[in-house]
Amino acid sequence: YEFGAVTVYHFDLYRIERPEDAYELGIEDAFAEGVSLIEWPERLGPLLPENRLDFVLLQGQGTDARIAEITGASDWPARLEGIIGDG
Repeated sequence: YEFGAVTVYHFDLYRIERPEDAYELGIEDAFAEGVSLIEWPERLGPLLPENRLDFVLLQGQGTDARIAEITGASDWPARLEGIIGDG
């Protein structure tokens, strides 16, 4: 997807059997060139970048609402400070 000067890549890794299978999808180029949205990221194993922002959607208790849990490694906590709340 093109968003101005940024390219956003979407990967659904549900069907890959080994982390290395993601190379066939062009994931290495996507990491170097843009923003990657990855479903089932745990399937990347050791190929999952350390400097990443994770969004986990959780089911709200007793509602149809979703709760977004956002965590980040490396410099993400400082970058997100003041943007998202603590709970």
